[in-house]
This record gives sequence, structure tokens and C-alpha cells, in this order.
Amino acid sequence: LFRSVVPPRTLARWPALRRLGDRPVGELVFAVPGTCRQQVELAVAPAAQAPARVSRRSVIALPGCVLLVEEHFLPAALSLGAPPCH
Repeated sequence: LFRSVVPPRTLARWPALRRLGDRPVGELVFAVPGTCRQQVELAVAPAAQAPARVSRRSVIALPGCVLLVEEHFLPAALSLGAPPCH
């Protein structure tokens, strides 16, 4: 399960983000020359703060704009292994 929230100004510069469908945002943005992902920040919440226990975020710099990407992994996803970092 995922959800992307993109500011209107970013959509104006990158209209392809409107047509992602069920593809990951990274599939589009990392195909663009000059795209750079800044440091990935990880956080682990106490079990009492369910449902998401592990989260990560980073800023992806595209030509002309930046995206803040936050991902929150539910317990069932954690049983699949550690989330990949790009």
C-alpha cells in the first residue's frame, strides 16, 4: 500500500508524476539524468506507536525541484526483510 502526495508546483514541472499509476515514484525520478537522492534518514518507533514501526525519508533533487519522500513500513512488510536504501 502506498500513497504519493506531490505539490501542484512540482506537478506543473513534472506532469509525468500524474501518470504513475501503481509504479513507484523512484522508477520515474531515477530515470532522469541529474537526479540525486540525499542522505536517507531511518527511524524505529516503539511497538506502542503502531501501526508503522520503521520509517525512512530522504530528499530527491530533480532538475528544477525537490521531492521529500517518506516511507512508513507496516509490521507485515518488515517480515519480508530490511527495506532497501538507494
